[in-house]
This record gives sequence, C-alpha cells and structure tokens, in this order.
Amino acid sequence: MMVFFLLIGAGQGLMAQVSYSYEESPFYRNVINLGVHTGVSQYFGELNQRFRFSRLHPELGFYARKKLKNQDISFKAELRMTKVSGDDKKSKDALERTRNLDFKSMVYEGSLELNLGLLQLQFAATDLNAYLSLGAGLFAFNPYTTYDGRKVKLRPLGTEGQYSYLPNKPLPYKGFAFSVPVGIGFRSSITKLYKVFAEAKYHFTSTGYLDDVHGNYAGFESFQPVSTTYDAALAAILQDRSPDIGFGLKGTPRGNGSSDAFFTFNAGVEVQIWQYVDKYRLRYQKRRVWDERKYEKDKLPDDRQ
Repeated sequence: MMVFFLLIGAGQGLMAQVSYSYEESPFYRNVINLGVHTGVSQYFGELNQRFRFSRLHPELGFYARKKLKNQDISFKAELRMTKVSGDDKKSKDALERTRNLDFKSMVYEGSLELNLGLLQLQFAATDLNAYLSLGAGLFAFNPYTTYDGRKVKLRPLGTEGQYSYLPNKPLPYKGFAFSVPVGIGFRSSITKLYKVFAEAKYHFTSTGYLDDVHGNYAGFESFQPVSTTYDAALAAILQDRSPDIGFGLKGTPRGNGSSDAFFTFNAGVEVQIWQYVDKYRLRYQKRRVWDERKYEKDKLPDDRQ
C-alpha cells in the first residue's frame, strides 16, 4: 500500500513539473498564430496578356503561422478562395476582340509557404516587419462561360478538341493544378496579441487552361455531330465565338501555349492564439482560486468566520 501511495505522489510531482515546464516554455506561449485576410485578385493569361488590372475580384483567406524561435523565419499553411475572369471584349487589341472568348472561374487554393524576414524596424509603440514569401500550393478551378443566357462549364466540352476524333488531340485537363505563390508582405504589431499585415503575391501555375484557352483551334469540322461522351454541338459553337466567319480555322492559334497566373493583394489581422489562450487561462485560474476560497469560507461555522 505504501508503494502505491509513493507511486501516486511521484506521478503527481512529475506531472506538475512537466506542466510547469511546458507552460513556461516559449513553445507553449508562441506555438501558432492564426490570421484572416481579405483583398482582391487579378487573372493573367491569354485573355489578359498585357497585365491589365481591369477585372478585380474579391479574395478571402485564412492561415496558421509558426515562427521559429530566435529566427525571423516562419512557416505558414494557408487556404484561399477567390474568383478570376477574362473577356476579349474588354481588350484593346483588335485581334483579341475579334476572337471574342471569355471565361470565369472560382479558385480554391491551399498552400504551404516560407516567410523570410527582410527588414525589421522598431518604433516606440510598435514595430514594422517586411518579409519575402515563397510557397507551393494546389488549387481547384472550373472555367465557365455564359451562352444563350445560361452558365456553361467549359472543361467537360473539350473546346480545343480534347474529346474530338483528331489523331493528335490534346489531353483533357484536370480541374486542379499546382501553384507557386511568390510575394512580399508587411506586418506590424498593434497589441501584444494582435498584428495587422498586408501582402502582395504573384501565383505562378502549372496549367494553361485556367481560362480554357491554351493551344490551337480544333476546327468546327473536328467535332462529331452526335456524341454520347460530351455535347459536341455545343463544344463546336463555344470553341470559336468570333463573329467573323472562318476566323478560328483548324490548326490556327487559339492561345499562346503558356501557363496562366493570377495576382492577389490582401490585408488582414493575425492573433497570437496561445498567448490569447494563456491570458484567459490565468484569468480562469484566478477566478477558480477565488471561488474555492469562498466555498471553504462558506463551509466554516458561523462562529469561526
């Protein structure tokens, strides 16, 4: 029996020591930071080859960031949702306006990024940190257009002859691709718990079909009149939407064969979550001690209070 109580006492002492060491460690107080941001995005590709910021769309994102101890380096896992679009009708190039293609697509991106500190300035009441961001990600997309008053998804149609009888037809593209976000950001503390930040990133991608435009025209005659695998008649119409007869001849360039990209700019707020938890943990402990003392006092006889 004595051995049993000795083991319990030793276990409690060890747990208390482990708990104390963990709670006092920098790891406990700075395990992770959580952030939320909003901003705008802009697509770059065959339907916007001159890098014009003419079709901005809202962007929303969340992330978790871990800073290395005593280093101005941090790792970040981020989720982002935005929309991209392009329209030849808005182009200043006459040939692109004649091509008359357009698209829209939602983009859902998840990425792992490395933030490297570039500059750190300390002021009396706050600080300012500039950093470089480099990452790798995976994103989902699904380009669509509007035809005859209804939304039409372009990927299942194979508008460049992916499902046609062409002998050297391009392969159907997937609804997801890899991305490499590269950018710069600025972060500043507003309290011990909260920081504000702003970031600008250019997202290189591994696909040329974010806009459903990449290679050559398949030609109207390449689409079978009747098909059980896809809507060949609709694909034939949407592969060439030029008002000029004979514009999209078989084998002529529809795109430039390069990969697409998109740009994001956002601003947001970050909270050092474990310092936040620690703050309210201490407040709860003080409240619990006060309640226990009040309970013990209430249990005493009236002549001993």
